[in-house]
Amino acid sequence: MKRRGTMKRTRIDRFKTKRLMESRGFSALQDLADAASISQTTLYSVLDTYAWRCATLDAIANALGCSPLDILTVDEVESADAKAPPAPSAADTAREKQRAALLVEAERREALLRQADGIGKGKGAGQSEAKKQ
Repeated sequence: MKRRGTMKRTRIDRFKTKRLMESRGFSALQDLADAASISQTTLYSVLDTYAWRCATLDAIANALGCSPLDILTVDEVESADAKAPPAPSAADTAREKQRAALLVEAERREALLRQADGIGKGKGAGQSEAKKQ
């Protein structure tokens, strides 16, 4: 039964590949890469990752004399919709800082206006009391 928030991903298993290499007489990954007519970099990059091409899988399996299914492993991994949201970009962070600065400036201006209003009202009140006397 499929659990919510997970999905199945298929990878070329490094350990299965190495076991088959030993049983077939390959001593190093470079030997397997040469036999499969792929670069050593390609071989290293496809082992234990989810990023590989079918042609690469076929080349490795043919060099090992096995079925492609013999070197694959299926993992259950967290699906994309269950992952945490991505970190904000530098532009998003800059915009947030700018918004925060503008908010602080608006609050400062509002406080100054209230203060000026209070001073203006105070002068008017003081003048009217002076006229009464």
